[in-house]
Amino acid sequence: MRAAQSRSTNTSTSNNEDFDSSAIALFANLDCACTELRAQMSRVLIGRNLSIAAFNTLVLLAEVPHEGCAMRRLVTQLSVSRANVTGLVDCLERKGLVDRAAHKSDRRIRVVRLTASGRTTLEAILPQYYKRLSELLSGMNEGEKNNLNELLRKLACVVNEDVKDRNDRR
Repeated sequence: MRAAQSRSTNTSTSNNEDFDSSAIALFANLDCACTELRAQMSRVLIGRNLSIAAFNTLVLLAEVPHEGCAMRRLVTQLSVSRANVTGLVDCLERKGLVDRAAHKSDRRIRVVRLTASGRTTLEAILPQYYKRLSELLSGMNEGEKNNLNELLRKLACVVNEDVKDRNDRR
């Protein structure tokens, strides 16, 4: 396994009282780890001509009942714009992996459903995906993975709360 390089910054702190070297190093290392993980996991999906976002969409749809998932819920779950979700669903629909229909009780709502082909594709990918993810994280023990997971959840909450507070002040 290749040794990970920790990223830091040598930015001058003399003129900036808001400079927080540990926050900058954290962000740089998180960005580096995410970039590398995404690149590695994308290689698993490339043979199926799927992006990570498209794969995540299939995973989310596999978790909902047969009646499907509202497009707005996909926006929230995937943390992307409506335009991005529309583009993802358009692409997956062209490939025959999902279909769209009107919601059975509110025809204004469009729902997306996994097709049989989408389910088969997902089931074929998952073993390779899980195997590669396990390989990539094998250098961490269960306790380290659990600790990191908790810290990342906390970070997400802190960032989301900050964004909410800033939006509320507008």
